[in-house]
Amino acid sequence: MKTIFFSLLLLAAAMTSCKKEPTQSDFEGLWTVTEVELYNPPSTTAYPSAEGEYGTLNISFQSDRQATLRLQMYDKSQRLRIDESYPATYTTDQDGDPVFKADDGTLIAAIFDLEIDFYGIRGARIAAKK
Repeated sequence: MKTIFFSLLLLAAAMTSCKKEPTQSDFEGLWTVTEVELYNPPSTTAYPSAEGEYGTLNISFQSDRQATLRLQMYDKSQRLRIDESYPATYTTDQDGDPVFKADDGTLIAAIFDLEIDFYGIRGARIAAKK
């Protein structure tokens, strides 16, 4: 009985020590917009939309903590409608989740399970996946 308990204890310790902490390379690069949620009036649209609208979010790091998030959104005729860059500081929140914040501390984006919620545009949440 002690042997089984000891084996389970070792297995649990090994599994927790193998957990990979996220790095910049996990976040850097091109993300594809999967959903756009507007708050007023409330609406949620899956992307790419049925009408052909789509978007990307590109994250590039200039240093360990300084990054730029570039949002590009295209309309149904594939014309670029939004092309905005957001300088941000990479850090973690109180739960240890990776976040990007503006110089004034405003949340620009949060990452959960390698999905990103982008809040750079007032009144909207834009979700994206790698």
